[in-house]
Amino acid sequence: MPTFKQALGLLRLLPQPGALQAFRTWQPFSITSFQMLRTLHDCGLRPATVIDGGANIGQFARAAAETYPDAQIFSFEPLSEVAERLRANLADCPRVEVAESALGSRDGSLRFFRSAYDLASSALPSASDAETEEVEVRVGRLDTLLEPGALHSPVLLKLDLQGYELEALRGAAGLLDHVDHILLEVAFDSAYVGEATFDDLYAFVREAGFRFRCPVDVLTDERGVIVQMDALFERVDA
Repeated sequence: MPTFKQALGLLRLLPQPGALQAFRTWQPFSITSFQMLRTLHDCGLRPATVIDGGANIGQFARAAAETYPDAQIFSFEPLSEVAERLRANLADCPRVEVAESALGSRDGSLRFFRSAYDLASSALPSASDAETEEVEVRVGRLDTLLEPGALHSPVLLKLDLQGYELEALRGAAGLLDHVDHILLEVAFDSAYVGEATFDDLYAFVREAGFRFRCPVDVLTDERGVIVQMDALFERVDA
């Protein structure tokens, strides 16, 4: 059963063109992912390749596959049971390739903090007293996991890694030369120990040749203050 907040969000979403059909047919369906892909499309993005870091059960991958029917999608999810659901959910989309791996700045294994709420699981410990279980998962650099020759331009790199985005970017130094847009989840109120700030992330992508384009989605607290943002960056020469 959806929460009251989710039900309210759905009611606000349904009048939008295509929303009702998406709600009825997309598996899985996510209000946030639907809105984010609609925003990206309205911004003129037409990726031929989508790299989906932190795929969870396929919410973003489904929205991307439906929005860009010809795009190749590479989804990465480190937790085996979640990756299994991801594969099942996207089994009807042969253009979606699933890899059971975290993304980071090295290749090997990684201590990972699994939360009962899958979306909050992270390679970083929680900054609160949230209960987590430590597990070991595979971790890899995007420079190792993907061959640039497999990426058809334009390329969108999306990273939603619960505070570990900077490490994944460090592991993609070579691949970024072939990326046109980056969509990063950035936090202004850290939920994880050692989480990179917006300034850290922006400094890295700016050095790599990207500029901030616009917010795609924001999360606010009860005061209306933005605590989290999905930020879109574009290559300077794009």
